[in-house]
Amino acid sequence: MDREAVEARLREVLSLKALPRAGWPRVGVRDAESVAAHSWGVAWLVMALCPPDVDRGRALAIAVLHDLAEARVGDITPHDGVPKREKARREAEAFRDLVAPLPNAAELWDLWREYEDASTPEGGS
Repeated sequence: MDREAVEARLREVLSLKALPRAGWPRVGVRDAESVAAHSWGVAWLVMALCPPDVDRGRALAIAVLHDLAEARVGDITPHDGVPKREKARREAEAFRDLVAPLPNAAELWDLWREYEDASTPEGGS
């Protein structure tokens, strides 16, 4: 494990605290929440409302990491004119690189894919 690479990625992801959600200003909301605040809100909703037949821990992990790639690609919305396939490609590439130096990179990638594919109840199916 390359300690410097891990620290660099962890710092980079913290930039989500300062990245405003892109959709809100388009509808007149000033002082929009950050991407990190949004992810925290999703995690809180999972804690408060997770059905008993859904794995809460897995759902929480997905809630925390679902927008991680936005640290690199920004908060791309449908109004940005980026085709869905291209958005998915950019986000997958960014996510994979962001987690690559982490010791649990494969697990994080699997959780993110589960969210992107909505392949489980925890991932959004």
